[in-house]
Amino acid sequence: MFRRFLYLIGFLLVVVGYLVRTYLLFVSWAYSELQAKFEKIKSLMILSYMIKL
Repeated sequence: MFRRFLYLIGFLLVVVGYLVRTYLLFVSWAYSELQAKFEKIKSLMILSYMIKL
């Protein structure tokens, strides 16, 4: 009985680790996408500011 409990704990730790890893990969991907879009917007804003001058 105790051994089954340990197997269950180990299985849950593996599942939680997989979910956390997937979440962190998604967050880092989304952050890099947002950073790239922000750089693009920033360059367009600088360009439009230069045109106004």
